[in-house]
Amino acid sequence: MLGMISTSATVFADSKLLWSVGLVAFGNIVEVTAFSAFKTHVLSWTFFCHVVLIILIFRMVPHVPAKGD
Repeated sequence: MLGMISTSATVFADSKLLWSVGLVAFGNIVEVTAFSAFKTHVLSWTFFCHVVLIILIFRMVPHVPAKGD
């Protein structure tokens, strides 16, 4: 069964987004997103793109049955 690990870090200053880094690991595939911005609406747009990319990667990875499946 394919496992997923997701972690992210975000830094704010004066209620404005300075930078964010996201890391998602799917077994041997690691996808990293990073961006710099000064407006908070970029956070939601980047998060949306990050999720779409995760879904696309997940669909490309073939399912490998675990022992006993």
